[in-house]
Amino acid sequence: MQRLSVEEKDLRETFYHCSGSGGQKVQKTSAGVDLMHLPTGTHVRCQRERSQGLNRFLARRLLMEEL
Repeated sequence: MQRLSVEEKDLRETFYHCSGSGGQKVQKTSAGVDLMHLPTGTHVRCQRERSQGLNRFLARRLLMEEL
């Protein structure tokens, strides 16, 4: 994020309940991450893992790849 000069204030992050594999864990918690880079309008979603923290990291990585 530093290399691309992207700051946290430029990101809008929301969380949602996942669907699919993972059982009750993903259905009870908001583990899915919806991340948008406001200046460019680039948008990514990540629900790959059961952990919200890991999904937040992966979503940021996906967003940096898009930018």
